[in-house]
Amino acid sequence: MRMKKILFIIMLSFLFNCREDAKVVESNKNVESIISIDDLKKNKISKVKDEIILLLNNEKLDRLYFKQKILPLIDKLVIYNKDNYQILKKIGDKVSKETNTEAFNLGIQNLKNELKKS
Repeated sequence: MRMKKILFIIMLSFLFNCREDAKVVESNKNVESIISIDDLKKNKISKVKDEIILLLNNEKLDRLYFKQKILPLIDKLVIYNKDNYQILKKIGDKVSKETNTEAFNLGIQNLKNELKKS
């Protein structure tokens, strides 16, 4: 008699566990697609690149503005992918130290070209 009660309890617990699993499966059916971490990273990288391009096209671009607004965004790109964006970091560092306006503008143009390549 005791064995039947234990068997009955085990069957009930198994039945309730199966119902919960069925609910999880049904809720997963509603999910259309799963976004991977790489997709999120690529999305963030493209947003940062777009923001840098917009800021580089600003008419009031000077060295101080570049250091405060654009250089931190370039640092973000390097954090996301050091291999691909290390050259942007080097160009950005050189441009931020440049005092000659012609050399500064050439550095900005070089930075724009590198952004288009990457």
